[in-house]
Amino acid sequence: MTQPPSDDSSRFDVRRLEPPEVVARWDAFVAKSGEANPFATRAWLDGVAAAVGARVDYWVALRGEEWVGAQAIPYRRALGRTVYRGLPLAAYSSPLFRAGSGSPSSTESERLDVGRALARAVSGRYRLVSLLLVPAVDDVRAWQWEGWRALPRYTCTLDLVTPGKPADSVRRHVRKCVEAGVTFETAWDLDTFWSVFDETRERQGFGLSLDKDAFFTLAKSLADAGVAWMATARSATQEAISSQIVLSIPGTPTAFMWVAGTRKAQLSSGVSAWLMLEIAAEAARRGHRTWDLCGADYPSIARFKRELGATLRSYFQVEAPRSALERLALTLKRRHA
Repeated sequence: MTQPPSDDSSRFDVRRLEPPEVVARWDAFVAKSGEANPFATRAWLDGVAAAVGARVDYWVALRGEEWVGAQAIPYRRALGRTVYRGLPLAAYSSPLFRAGSGSPSSTESERLDVGRALARAVSGRYRLVSLLLVPAVDDVRAWQWEGWRALPRYTCTLDLVTPGKPADSVRRHVRKCVEAGVTFETAWDLDTFWSVFDETRERQGFGLSLDKDAFFTLAKSLADAGVAWMATARSATQEAISSQIVLSIPGTPTAFMWVAGTRKAQLSSGVSAWLMLEIAAEAARRGHRTWDLCGADYPSIARFKRELGATLRSYFQVEAPRSALERLALTLKRRHA
């Protein structure tokens, strides 16, 4: 087996932030990072963690006083151990890096060293860490060199500057919705969204991991923080027939699909595709350049998103080394899931 190269991660000071430092600097670093995403904001992390009884530690790698990398770790205490707690409804739980200011080779070298330093710090303090890296983090050698396991995952992204051409079936659906008088609105109305989403959830049989009250509290806090907005399609009679909540940090390149639903009676109308394209146009108006549709691991979902003109993108899940007992426990859990 090839030995990992020596690293220079010791040049970085990796430490857990105190609460005042998090409040003062965290969100600004997230927004300026090339990996900026709403799942890394304090509004998201603190809101979801509170809903599921978890806490969040915020870690940074520093060179002098400058932050060069960051990683948030939700966790819980179990049997005297500090255990990583993945948060529900999170598409990503990625590290973040400062924007590269040097040559491509020096930026790559820094990210590898920072990634190793962060990986070493969190795996030494928390058990069962499993991170979903944003597609922008396409080099996982830093984690592999620290003994982590890397698994490929897939998503689809829509280019909002030069959109791809939707499939003929999507264009037919759009034309049909236009002729039927379907309209688009962005009013924030959680009761309307829930009425459509809950019908979808029951029909498809998936759990939300949060009860309605907790979800409403979280969604409102995200909207109040400016990272959540809503889009709804209404029929000619003004019935809400499809609705979605989108997450995005103003001023950053990428918007992210979060939760969505469509009335059962409207599934054949094509309104889901129509609404997706309207949301893409709205995201572009808000200044975003891409829209991450957050997942393409299942055939029907992947097909639908690709037909919109989206591009398939890979990303990685990285898992810290497990003990033999932890591997056995996880295997048994998956078998009985």
